[in-house]
Amino acid sequence: MANLTDTQKAALEQKIKELKEAGKSPREIHSAIGNMLKQWGIQIPQRPSKPPTPPWMTNLTDTQKASLEQKINELKEAGKSPQEIRSAVDEMLQQWGIQVPQRSGDHPNPPWMGNLTEEQREALKQKIEEMKAEGASPREIHSAIGDMLKQWGIQIPQRPSEPPP
Repeated sequence: MANLTDTQKAALEQKIKELKEAGKSPREIHSAIGNMLKQWGIQIPQRPSKPPTPPWMTNLTDTQKASLEQKINELKEAGKSPQEIRSAVDEMLQQWGIQVPQRSGDHPNPPWMGNLTEEQREALKQKIEEMKAEGASPREIHSAIGDMLKQWGIQIPQRPSEPPP
């Protein structure tokens, strides 16, 4: 998006709005936007069909892999957060003597999350899921979550407009 002109950005936003109003699915909207970008000579990298297998997985036995998969499924069904699931997996790996390197993509919960009740966390999670199902953009979801937090009296710091040098 940073390489697009203001005119191109406006055209994309208008197209997305039109497609949403026409009841198009997120997949159809994504495809249409991809076609517009291709017409402008912008190549979109393909997303991998599944995440790469971590190197430590090759050190696990079939039994250990099955145990991990079972634990992950149990935790997902119990509604545990991705962070809680990762912690449980890391604990199992440590018990087996497998040291997992620190994940560079981990994003710890922001400090204001500690101020939420379990009901508020659940309300946020439900709102995000509903909006994703409706095809809302990340910007729209972020705005709606910000509004909910404001209603609860929780101030979240503004993101910087540009990354630090």
